Amino acid sequence: MSEPLGRFEPPHAPAELRERVMARARGAVEAGARPTKLDQVWFSTGWRLIWAAAFAFFVLLDVFVMRSTGGLPVTPSGGSVDSETAAAASAVGLSGRGWTGASVAVNDDNGSSGAIGEAL
Repeated sequence: MSEPLGRFEPPHAPAELRERVMARARGAVEAGARPTKLDQVWFSTGWRLIWAAAFAFFVLLDVFVMRSTGGLPVTPSGGSVDSETAAAASAVGLSGRGWTGASVAVNDDNGSSGAIGEAL
């Protein structure tokens, strides 16, 4: 009598399929790996030149256009603070010294200026 659980054994692939698959695998290994799109861009002189030109363009755009038109200020410089901002700052206990970047203001309960560091 045969094995009682033999009928539950999975079916086997045909022998010619194994030979065909192994031949294709050998061919793929011998051919070597194809470069990916990222490798093609990374090792391409043309793409690197385009990237460098775009980078230089945006740096020059920032220097000549944005800064010559005034652009957005990096930090507020001097001047007065509007009354709404002053009211909001005083509500949380900040002094006006920290607004212009001249010093760092902290919530100080003993009435001192609250500056913990001066700008250079």
